[in-house]
Amino acid sequence: MAMPDGPFLDYAAAVKKEIAMPVIAVGRLGDPALAEAAVTDGKADFIALGRTLVAEPQWVEKVSRGEPIRRCLACNTCINEMRGGARIGCVVNAAAGREAAFADAQPARGERIAVIGAGPAGLTYASLVAGANKVTVFEKQKLAGGSLRYAGKAPLFQEVEANEQSFDRYIDDMVAACKSKGVVLRLGVDVTADPSMLTRFDHVVIATGAAYRFGLGRFATWALDSGAARWPGIARLLSNDRLRNWFYYRARRGTAARLRYMFCVGKRITVIGDAVKAGKSNQAIASAFEAALLPGSGGRAV
Repeated sequence: MAMPDGPFLDYAAAVKKEIAMPVIAVGRLGDPALAEAAVTDGKADFIALGRTLVAEPQWVEKVSRGEPIRRCLACNTCINEMRGGARIGCVVNAAAGREAAFADAQPARGERIAVIGAGPAGLTYASLVAGANKVTVFEKQKLAGGSLRYAGKAPLFQEVEANEQSFDRYIDDMVAACKSKGVVLRLGVDVTADPSMLTRFDHVVIATGAAYRFGLGRFATWALDSGAARWPGIARLLSNDRLRNWFYYRARRGTAARLRYMFCVGKRITVIGDAVKAGKSNQAIASAFEAALLPGSGGRAV
């Protein structure tokens, strides 16, 4: 993800000038505007998409309709899992490699759903159930994305060098996808201060993420916001697998335990993502897919 978009486009254009046969360009061409320009500007006759279609199998259909896509992060999870002998997987598309499990998906219909938290799990859930339901997402921060916006500031994400732009684009397109399906996003609104805001909803989905323990929250956000996390010595330390996993799983804890009883009177409650148990982004997004499309198998019902 640290590489720029379309790194081989100029090379493809140079080849195209020298030969009479069609040229297919490949490499970080998942941005719809860039993909279209590659052909219309004459740099290539076709484009090839790989990881992009793992993240968004409906890329062609959505782009042709002018709809927001689910962006590939270019984190190489799909490639690395296959190289390791596992089935293909994807951080942002939990159905990748599990298509049969989601073939008969039966999401809820006709419900009034409140999603608390506009992080990756909350946005994913909202985007998947919108259209057939009336969905409102509440987020106490003034910006959607939750802790995923910090992921690009760390030295590594999964096994590659992290890049903020990759996460920002993914979040922005997820927000756009939600809005295009009629989701109401209420940013800068803390429902814990006034739970009566949830009175009119049939179903409450808690996607409030995880909170740091031991007072580490301020240190973590300072290190990431200030750029200290990328200083050579700290970067080496934070790139250690054991320490990274400790920060993911042990240094944080789910936030749902203190919230769900606040909202549970007369409501159906589902807890998803890190709000259930602190973990990594792919696990949080996977729980959102399962709770949205396979009710009863994902998240945690209360």
